Amino acid sequence: MSDWYGIKDRPASLMAGNDLAMPETRRDKQTLLAAIESGEVPMAVVDRACQRMLTLLDKVQRHRRPNTQADFPAHHTLSQQLAAESIVLLKNDDDLLPLRPEKTRRIAVLGKPAQEPVIQGSGCATTVPYLLDPSAG
Repeated sequence: MSDWYGIKDRPASLMAGNDLAMPETRRDKQTLLAAIESGEVPMAVVDRACQRMLTLLDKVQRHRRPNTQADFPAHHTLSQQLAAESIVLLKNDDDLLPLRPEKTRRIAVLGKPAQEPVIQGSGCATTVPYLLDPSAG
């Protein structure tokens, strides 16, 4: 599966084994259909992709538990705990953090992302970080 609008050449992506482009746009469908009709994408490749998608759907359906109730508060708490324990942004050498304007007058931002920041999309591109207060226990 592709990332949202991550596929730029749907026939090539299918040939490379990407069975599902998200979301599948009208242009992608038309381009893929033309490539299939012209023989650029063999029907065997389409069949393989369809078979893999159907196998995945079957597997998901077999493992469904429709009467199971999700414990959303517990899942939310666990997700926050896992995120907090797995992410390290900066070491706090010399008690530099949190940055204080009265002590830190300038900050250097270096590298390509500083020159060409990628600010786009949705989902994770617009996720607001949630910081846990370690003293809260």
